[in-house]
Parts: sequence; structure tokens; C-alpha cells
Amino acid sequence: MADGSLFGDLTVSLLRAAGGLAAATIVGTAIGVAMARVRAVDWLLDPFIALAFPSPKIAFIPVFILWFGIDSLSKILLVGFACVFPIVIGTHSAVRAVNRHLVWSAASLGTEGLALVTRIILPASFPRIFAAMRVALPVALITTFTAEMVAGGGGMGATLMYSQRFFESPTVFAYIVVMLAVGLALDSIMLQIQQKIPAARSD
Repeated sequence: MADGSLFGDLTVSLLRAAGGLAAATIVGTAIGVAMARVRAVDWLLDPFIALAFPSPKIAFIPVFILWFGIDSLSKILLVGFACVFPIVIGTHSAVRAVNRHLVWSAASLGTEGLALVTRIILPASFPRIFAAMRVALPVALITTFTAEMVAGGGGMGATLMYSQRFFESPTVFAYIVVMLAVGLALDSIMLQIQQKIPAARSD
């Protein structure tokens, strides 16, 4: 902490995790809505989701490094790949759970297509989508740290492995404690936001 290396590594890792989670949220929400609203899309994509979701995402590290290099881009895309599946499934379930009478009422008043999705379906689904994001958050952190351990390129995981190779035990334990603390703090923040969502909607 004194020389600033810890905060620098933590910033790099958090930016990678946040970038991947943001990309997964955008893509996963769009796919989940499409699967829930269009039966042909659901029929086409459901087998791929079922096949890819339980697969070990860390096994794809060599592929992402080969295609996108060892810098941040490969790690952000890997995080997005790992996080997109729980968000797709959560969004799909959330959209399917929206009250049909609400959708029918909006449609009868002339709200159709994209307007129906953005004004009615997504706001009604947001609490459950946010819950899926909370599930994906630790996945993003785990994937980021593990990718950095394996591929290097800076960040918490890379420094942790470097310290382990040179038997710098204090640094190893310090970084492990920081990783655990960051995960706990971010999950607590997400939980606080999630608890306030229903109150905000009821207002």
C-alpha cells in the first residue's frame, strides 16, 4: 500500500471486471429479452446456452489470448463471456414473469415493439435482472483474477502469482485478503442497491 502498487493492481483488475460485466449485462439482457419474446430465437439459442453455461470458462483463456493478446481486451472479453450466461438466464426468467395483463394493457393502448420493451417490460423486469447481475459479479471477479494469474498482464492475479514464485509470502497473503475484502464489499453494495429497487419503483 505504501508504494501504491496494491491500488494500481486493484484498479486494473476492477476495471477489467467492470468492463466485462457491463458488456455481459448489455448483451445478456438483449439476448434474454429476445429469447423471452421471440419463440424462434428461444428455440435457436436455448441449446447453445444450455451447452455453454456449465462449461469451464477458464479453459478458454488460451483461445482468448491467441485471438486478443495478453492485455486487458482478452480479459474483459473473457469476463463478458463468463458472465453473459447467468444474465441471459436471469433476464429470460424475469421477462417471462412480467404480468401479462400489464403487457396486454400497454399493447392495447398502442405501445408496441421496442417501446413496449423499453417502457414496460424492462422496468418491470429490472429487479430480477439486477439480481442476476449480483450473481454474475463474483463470477466477473473470479474470472478476472484467474485470467491474470494464468496470462499475466498486470492486475491483482498477476502480482499474486509473481509473488508466489519468489516466495514473497506477505504479499501473497495481503493480496488474497484484499481480493476477499473487495468481493465482500462489492456484494454488500449490490445487496444494498437491490433492496432499494422495490422501494424506488413503488414511489
